[in-house]
This record gives sequence, C-alpha cells and structure tokens, in this order.
Amino acid sequence: MRIADLIFRYGFGGVILVLLAVYLWGAFLTQEIGIQRYEKEFLAATLFWLVGLALAQAASLSAGTRSLASARADLAVLARAAAEAGTAPRVRFFEGEEDVYGATRRAVGQAKKRVWVTYLRGEGPRRGVAAERHFQACREWAMRSPGRSFRRIILYCDKPAMTDFYAIELRTVREAAARRRSYHVRLLGGSVHATEAFSVGIYDDEVIFTHTDGPDKEFAISIRSEKLADQHMREYYNRLWNLETTRPIQDVFPAAG
Repeated sequence: MRIADLIFRYGFGGVILVLLAVYLWGAFLTQEIGIQRYEKEFLAATLFWLVGLALAQAASLSAGTRSLASARADLAVLARAAAEAGTAPRVRFFEGEEDVYGATRRAVGQAKKRVWVTYLRGEGPRRGVAAERHFQACREWAMRSPGRSFRRIILYCDKPAMTDFYAIELRTVREAAARRRSYHVRLLGGSVHATEAFSVGIYDDEVIFTHTDGPDKEFAISIRSEKLADQHMREYYNRLWNLETTRPIQDVFPAAG
C-alpha cells in the first residue's frame, strides 16, 4: 500500500506513531548489535520522513481533503516528537589539564543562574594557567550580577599547600558580601579515600565530573541534562552543603585578614 493511502486511511497522527515506533525499534537494535554510530543518522532520516509527510499533508489542503485545524494539530505532534528527541542527555569526555579546565571555564561562561562546584582534593589547585583561568572565571561570574548563585565546597585539611587557596577564597567571600553578591564557600570536614573523589560542578543544566590521579592524569565527564542537574545532583549537593561537618569558610577562619 502506498504511503499516501496510509495517510488518508489512518490519519497523519497514526503514521507519526508508526514512524516513531520504527525509530525506537531501530535505536534499540543499533544498541544491541553494536552500531551506535548510525543512530543519529537513523533519527535524522525518521524526522526527515515526518517533516516530508507534514508538508505533503499541508499541500493537500488545497484539494480540500483535510481541514487546516487538523493539519496544525498534526504539525504540533511533530514538534513535540522532535523536541522530545532532542532532550536526550549529551555526554562528552575531556582529558588533560587544558581540555578539562577549558570545559569547566566554558560551562561557567554559559551559565545564567547557578554554578555550584566542589573541590575534594587534599592538596592545593594546580598552578597552571588553565586552572587559574578557571578559578578567575568563577569569581568574575559571581561578581557580575546579584541574581547569580555561586557555591564551592572544599575538602578541609591542614596541609600547607591549601593555605593560599583558603586565603583567596575567604577574601572573595568577603568581597562578595560587601558587594551583595552570592559567592559562598564552605569547608567539608572529614576525609576522602586515598584514591580521592570526583569533584562535581553544576552549571545550570550541565554537570561536569572531574578527577585528578597524579600529574598529567586529569580527566572530566560532562553530562548536559536538566533532570540530572536540577533534581538529582542538586539534591546531592544540598546534602553536602548542609552537613554538620560543612562550615562556612569565614567561621573556620574568623580572624584571618
């Protein structure tokens, strides 16, 4: 049976459901047989068919075969299907100091309302240019607008290598308070396993996990997902932020200048 016959016999909405079912089956099949690299092309081809059918249906109005209201409803179904297809999480991998801090710096620059980060290493930040630019970008981002929320949780330890980092963060917290900006830092008491933990950054709807395992062994995983960032990771972060062992940096160093 021709596609045109299917359209008029079962309705455009029915054809859309059939094509979406075909896509979901095809996507599952690509995962099962290990040809994921063709998944995007398969989605593009499916959406191309849907768009083509929508245009053909709209053109048929001149012959009076269907009403304008029905065509608009069908196009709305297509728009929703395309939007849902585009909400899948985007995952990226970065390796090396330049790429990792470049990714976090871009995420800071693109954020509009929230940058919540952790620093769970038992030693001071790297001295490289890329790392310094990242931390500077965080401070400048928070100072630019009173409507932005910046938080940093730092693993507290008494190693001398952390002294300068604490001092800079404390100075920035006090400057932000004087300017009525939201730049808050808390120190997390306790210890992290010898292998260290992943630090996490929440940049609006992008989550970046970073890990350092010795010199030149830094990598990060970026996941852009509104649900992950706004629900799961925000709840995780708030639990850390509100622990009894997590204290504002100005309370830990009240007399520091």
